Amino acid sequence: MGASNDFVWIPYVVLIGGVAAALVGLSRIRIAVADGVLHVDDAKIPVGYLSEINILEPEAKREIMGPLADPMAFIVQRPWVNRAVRVALDDPNDPTPY
Repeated sequence: MGASNDFVWIPYVVLIGGVAAALVGLSRIRIAVADGVLHVDDAKIPVGYLSEINILEPEAKREIMGPLADPMAFIVQRPWVNRAVRVALDDPNDPTPY
């Protein structure tokens, strides 16, 4: 309010840029395979228990997150990212299907 018209736009640039940078940073999920183990966020599973990997387009993601969702599934997702990867598990001792 007390700034001249020359500098009134600076807070908008800083705030909008900060929010955009925060969203990009929060959108990142660390996925790696090291020493025969799949690491997704904090979860770790040996690759021998992976049975199927699917890349989901936006419509398929909507279905798998909604009406077709399994309550036992381990899900790491970001609502503003429209694609997903589904990794099916084949472990008789783990009730998590994907």
